Amino acid sequence: MFGDVQYRYTTFNYNGDVDFTKRTWSFLNPKGGITYTLGKTIFYYSVGLSHREPTRTNLFNGSDYLDSNIGLNTIKYESVVDHEIGIKHFCDVLSFQGNFFYMDFKNEFMPLGVILPNGTPQVISVNNSVKRGIELDLTAKFGERFKGSINQTMMVSKIYDTRTEAPLAPNTVGNYSFGYDYKGFAVNLLTRMQGQSYLDIENNYEIPSFTTLDGNISYTNKNYFGMLTIGNITNQKYYTNGSVISGVRQLYVNSPLNVFLTLKYTL
Repeated sequence: MFGDVQYRYTTFNYNGDVDFTKRTWSFLNPKGGITYTLGKTIFYYSVGLSHREPTRTNLFNGSDYLDSNIGLNTIKYESVVDHEIGIKHFCDVLSFQGNFFYMDFKNEFMPLGVILPNGTPQVISVNNSVKRGIELDLTAKFGERFKGSINQTMMVSKIYDTRTEAPLAPNTVGNYSFGYDYKGFAVNLLTRMQGQSYLDIENNYEIPSFTTLDGNISYTNKNYFGMLTIGNITNQKYYTNGSVISGVRQLYVNSPLNVFLTLKYTL
Protein backbone atom coordinates (compact mmCIF):
# COMPACT_ATOMS: atom_id res chain seq x y z
CA MET A 1 0.00 0.00 0.00
CA PHE A 2 1.08 3.58 -0.52
CA GLY A 3 -0.18 7.08 0.18
CA ASP A 4 0.86 10.69 0.26
CA VAL A 5 -0.67 14.08 0.98
CA GLN A 6 0.28 17.40 -0.61
CA TYR A 7 -0.74 20.79 0.75
CA ARG A 8 -0.63 23.81 -1.55
CA TYR A 9 -1.19 27.45 -0.66
CA THR A 10 -0.97 30.13 -3.34
CA THR A 11 -2.01 33.75 -3.73
CA PHE A 12 -2.39 36.16 -6.61
CA ASN A 13 -2.48 39.95 -6.33
CA TYR A 14 -2.56 42.71 -8.94
CA ASN A 15 -1.81 46.42 -8.77
CA GLY A 16 -3.22 48.34 -11.71
CA ASP A 17 -5.83 50.84 -12.84
CA VAL A 18 -8.70 48.60 -11.75
CA ASP A 19 -9.43 47.64 -8.13
CA PHE A 20 -8.51 44.03 -7.48
CA THR A 21 -9.12 41.88 -4.44
CA LYS A 22 -6.29 39.52 -3.61
CA ARG A 23 -7.09 35.92 -4.54
CA THR A 24 -6.06 33.06 -2.23
CA TRP A 25 -6.26 29.31 -2.76
CA SER A 26 -5.56 26.54 -0.27
CA PHE A 27 -5.60 22.90 -1.42
CA LEU A 28 -5.13 19.51 0.20
CA ASN A 29 -4.28 16.80 -2.37
CA PRO A 30 -4.31 13.24 -0.95
CA LYS A 31 -3.48 10.11 -2.93
CA GLY A 32 -3.40 6.44 -2.00
CA GLY A 33 -3.44 2.98 -3.49
CA ILE A 34 -2.36 -0.61 -3.41
CA THR A 35 -0.06 -2.75 -5.57
CA TYR A 36 0.39 -6.51 -5.87
CA THR A 37 3.33 -8.18 -7.62
CA LEU A 38 3.10 -11.66 -9.10
CA GLY A 39 6.33 -12.62 -10.84
CA LYS A 40 6.94 -10.10 -13.61
CA THR A 41 3.38 -8.77 -13.39
CA ILE A 42 2.17 -5.88 -11.23
CA PHE A 43 -1.48 -5.16 -10.42
CA TYR A 44 -2.43 -1.79 -8.95
CA TYR A 45 -5.25 0.54 -7.92
CA SER A 46 -4.98 4.19 -6.91
CA VAL A 47 -7.29 7.06 -6.08
CA GLY A 48 -6.37 10.69 -5.64
CA LEU A 49 -7.86 14.14 -5.24
CA SER A 50 -6.13 17.11 -6.87
CA HIS A 51 -6.89 20.79 -7.43
CA ARG A 52 -5.80 23.49 -9.83
CA GLU A 53 -6.21 27.25 -9.54
CA PRO A 54 -6.93 29.51 -12.55
CA THR A 55 -4.00 31.29 -14.16
CA ARG A 56 -3.54 35.01 -14.70
CA THR A 57 -4.49 34.45 -18.35
CA ASN A 58 -7.74 32.81 -17.25
CA LEU A 59 -8.59 35.58 -14.78
CA PHE A 60 -7.74 38.46 -17.15
CA ASN A 61 -9.37 36.87 -20.24
CA GLY A 62 -6.09 36.78 -22.13
CA SER A 63 -5.06 40.38 -21.45
CA ASP A 64 -1.74 41.44 -19.92
CA TYR A 65 -3.63 43.79 -17.61
CA LEU A 66 -7.09 43.88 -16.06
CA ASP A 67 -9.43 45.72 -18.43
CA SER A 68 -12.47 47.43 -16.87
CA ASN A 69 -14.39 46.98 -20.14
CA ILE A 70 -13.93 43.21 -20.09
CA GLY A 71 -13.87 42.65 -16.35
CA LEU A 72 -12.50 39.85 -14.23
CA ASN A 73 -13.27 36.28 -15.21
CA THR A 74 -15.04 34.64 -12.24
CA ILE A 75 -13.66 31.20 -13.13
CA LYS A 76 -13.47 28.85 -10.15
CA TYR A 77 -10.69 26.49 -9.15
CA GLU A 78 -10.78 22.96 -10.57
CA SER A 79 -10.86 19.69 -8.63
CA VAL A 80 -10.79 16.07 -9.80
CA VAL A 81 -11.05 12.66 -8.17
CA ASP A 82 -8.99 10.23 -10.24
CA HIS A 83 -9.50 6.45 -9.99
CA GLU A 84 -7.03 4.18 -11.82
CA ILE A 85 -6.75 0.41 -11.93
CA GLY A 86 -4.37 -1.51 -14.11
CA ILE A 87 -1.76 -4.12 -14.84
CA LYS A 88 1.91 -4.00 -15.86
CA HIS A 89 3.92 -6.87 -17.29
CA PHE A 90 7.60 -6.68 -18.23
CA CYS A 91 9.89 -9.20 -19.91
CA ASP A 92 12.68 -9.18 -22.50
CA VAL A 93 10.45 -9.87 -25.51
CA LEU A 94 7.10 -8.35 -24.54
CA SER A 95 6.10 -5.52 -22.22
CA PHE A 96 2.49 -4.57 -21.62
CA GLN A 97 0.58 -2.03 -19.56
CA GLY A 98 -3.17 -1.55 -19.36
CA ASN A 99 -4.79 1.22 -17.33
CA PHE A 100 -8.46 1.99 -16.73
CA PHE A 101 -9.24 5.48 -15.46
CA TYR A 102 -12.28 7.35 -14.19
CA MET A 103 -11.89 11.09 -13.53
CA ASP A 104 -14.74 12.98 -11.87
CA PHE A 105 -14.30 16.76 -12.29
CA LYS A 106 -15.81 19.72 -10.50
CA ASN A 107 -15.40 23.09 -12.27
CA GLU A 108 -13.16 21.60 -14.99
CA PHE A 109 -11.34 24.19 -17.10
CA MET A 110 -12.60 23.89 -20.68
CA PRO A 111 -11.92 25.96 -23.82
CA LEU A 112 -14.84 27.78 -25.42
CA GLY A 113 -13.39 27.68 -28.94
CA VAL A 114 -12.54 31.40 -28.77
CA ILE A 115 -8.97 32.69 -29.04
CA LEU A 116 -8.00 35.51 -26.66
CA PRO A 117 -5.83 38.56 -27.51
CA ASN A 118 -2.65 36.81 -26.35
CA GLY A 119 -3.32 33.80 -28.59
CA THR A 120 -4.50 31.40 -25.88
CA PRO A 121 -7.98 29.82 -25.80
CA GLN A 122 -10.67 31.33 -23.59
CA VAL A 123 -11.47 28.99 -20.71
CA ILE A 124 -14.53 28.64 -18.47
CA SER A 125 -15.46 26.41 -15.52
CA VAL A 126 -17.84 23.52 -16.20
CA ASN A 127 -19.84 22.46 -13.14
CA ASN A 128 -19.67 18.69 -13.56
CA SER A 129 -17.83 16.57 -16.10
CA VAL A 130 -16.22 13.16 -16.37
CA LYS A 131 -13.45 11.45 -18.31
CA ARG A 132 -13.29 7.67 -18.41
CA GLY A 133 -11.40 5.26 -20.60
CA ILE A 134 -8.52 2.88 -21.11
CA GLU A 135 -4.84 3.33 -21.93
CA LEU A 136 -2.84 0.51 -23.52
CA ASP A 137 0.93 0.29 -24.05
CA LEU A 138 2.56 -2.65 -25.80
CA THR A 139 6.20 -3.08 -26.79
CA ALA A 140 7.48 -6.19 -28.56
CA LYS A 141 10.76 -7.43 -30.04
CA PHE A 142 10.84 -9.69 -33.08
CA GLY A 143 14.19 -11.43 -33.12
CA GLU A 144 17.37 -9.38 -32.81
CA ARG A 145 16.57 -6.67 -35.35
CA PHE A 146 12.89 -5.77 -35.32
CA LYS A 147 10.77 -4.06 -32.70
CA GLY A 148 7.31 -2.52 -32.53
CA SER A 149 5.12 -0.59 -30.13
CA ILE A 150 1.48 0.38 -29.71
CA ASN A 151 0.19 3.21 -27.54
CA GLN A 152 -3.60 3.51 -27.58
CA THR A 153 -6.01 5.67 -25.59
CA MET A 154 -9.78 5.32 -25.85
CA MET A 155 -11.79 7.80 -23.83
CA VAL A 156 -15.24 9.23 -23.25
CA SER A 157 -15.29 12.83 -22.02
CA LYS A 158 -18.72 14.17 -21.11
CA ILE A 159 -20.19 17.38 -19.70
CA TYR A 160 -23.18 16.56 -17.48
CA ASP A 161 -25.02 19.89 -17.78
CA THR A 162 -25.04 20.06 -21.59
CA ARG A 163 -24.86 16.30 -22.29
CA THR A 164 -22.16 16.98 -24.86
CA GLU A 165 -18.55 15.93 -25.33
CA ALA A 166 -15.72 18.02 -23.91
CA PRO A 167 -13.88 20.20 -26.46
CA LEU A 168 -10.49 19.12 -27.81
CA ALA A 169 -10.91 15.62 -26.35
CA PRO A 170 -10.76 13.02 -29.15
CA ASN A 171 -12.33 9.68 -28.23
CA THR A 172 -9.33 7.77 -29.54
CA VAL A 173 -5.63 8.51 -29.97
CA GLY A 174 -3.14 5.92 -31.17
CA ASN A 175 0.60 5.93 -31.81
CA TYR A 176 2.15 2.94 -33.56
CA SER A 177 5.79 2.33 -34.45
CA PHE A 178 7.84 -0.36 -36.19
CA GLY A 179 11.61 -0.35 -36.44
CA TYR A 180 14.65 -2.20 -37.74
CA ASP A 181 18.16 -1.90 -36.31
CA TYR A 182 21.37 -3.45 -37.62
CA LYS A 183 24.96 -2.48 -36.78
CA GLY A 184 24.23 1.20 -36.20
CA PHE A 185 21.77 1.47 -39.07
CA ALA A 186 18.12 2.03 -38.07
CA VAL A 187 14.83 2.56 -39.87
CA ASN A 188 11.61 3.54 -38.07
CA LEU A 189 8.05 4.11 -39.22
CA LEU A 190 5.59 5.93 -36.96
CA THR A 191 1.85 6.27 -37.42
CA ARG A 192 -0.50 8.51 -35.44
CA MET A 193 -4.27 8.13 -35.51
CA GLN A 194 -6.58 10.64 -33.82
CA GLY A 195 -10.35 10.49 -33.70
CA GLN A 196 -12.89 13.25 -34.19
CA SER A 197 -13.18 16.00 -31.59
CA TYR A 198 -14.95 19.34 -31.15
CA LEU A 199 -13.92 22.96 -30.80
CA ASP A 200 -16.82 24.10 -28.64
CA ILE A 201 -18.87 22.94 -25.67
CA GLU A 202 -22.08 22.71 -27.72
CA ASN A 203 -20.35 20.36 -30.23
CA ASN A 204 -21.39 22.47 -33.22
CA TYR A 205 -17.89 22.73 -34.69
CA GLU A 206 -15.92 19.59 -35.44
CA ILE A 207 -12.23 18.77 -35.85
CA PRO A 208 -12.03 15.83 -38.29
CA SER A 209 -10.19 12.61 -37.48
CA PHE A 210 -6.86 11.95 -39.18
CA THR A 211 -4.03 9.46 -39.64
CA THR A 212 -0.42 10.48 -40.35
CA LEU A 213 2.74 8.57 -41.22
CA ASP A 214 6.28 9.65 -40.30
CA GLY A 215 9.61 7.93 -40.73
CA ASN A 216 13.31 8.25 -40.09
CA ILE A 217 16.55 6.62 -41.20
CA SER A 218 19.65 6.95 -39.04
CA TYR A 219 23.22 5.74 -38.83
CA THR A 220 25.57 5.80 -35.84
CA ASN A 221 29.28 5.03 -36.03
CA LYS A 222 31.61 5.95 -33.15
CA ASN A 223 31.68 9.77 -33.14
CA TYR A 224 29.30 10.25 -36.06
CA PHE A 225 25.53 10.34 -36.13
CA GLY A 226 23.20 11.18 -39.00
CA MET A 227 19.43 11.00 -39.32
CA LEU A 228 16.99 11.80 -42.09
CA THR A 229 13.50 12.47 -40.77
CA ILE A 230 10.46 12.61 -43.03
CA GLY A 231 7.30 14.01 -41.50
CA ASN A 232 3.79 13.51 -42.85
CA ILE A 233 4.97 11.19 -45.63
CA THR A 234 1.52 10.99 -47.23
CA ASN A 235 1.19 14.81 -47.20
CA GLN A 236 -2.04 14.54 -45.24
CA LYS A 237 -3.90 17.76 -44.49
CA TYR A 238 -4.86 17.48 -40.85
CA TYR A 239 -5.88 19.65 -37.90
CA THR A 240 -5.45 19.35 -34.14
CA ASN A 241 -6.78 22.73 -33.00
CA GLY A 242 -8.73 25.77 -34.10
CA SER A 243 -11.20 28.42 -33.04
CA VAL A 244 -14.64 29.83 -33.80
CA ILE A 245 -14.74 33.43 -35.02
CA SER A 246 -18.14 35.09 -35.61
CA GLY A 247 -19.75 31.68 -35.93
CA VAL A 248 -17.21 30.44 -38.49
CA ARG A 249 -14.94 27.48 -37.81
CA GLN A 250 -11.24 28.25 -38.21
CA LEU A 251 -8.96 25.18 -38.25
CA TYR A 252 -5.19 25.41 -37.87
CA VAL A 253 -3.39 23.37 -40.53
CA ASN A 254 -0.43 21.27 -39.38
CA SER A 255 2.79 20.81 -41.35
CA PRO A 256 2.55 19.12 -44.78
CA LEU A 257 5.29 16.78 -46.05
CA ASN A 258 8.56 17.90 -44.47
CA VAL A 259 12.16 16.67 -44.34
CA PHE A 260 14.89 17.24 -41.72
CA LEU A 261 18.52 16.21 -41.84
CA THR A 262 20.45 15.93 -38.57
CA LEU A 263 24.26 15.52 -38.46
CA LYS A 264 26.28 15.25 -35.25
CA TYR A 265 29.95 14.80 -34.51
CA THR A 266 31.21 14.22 -30.98
CA LEU A 267 34.78 15.20 -30.12
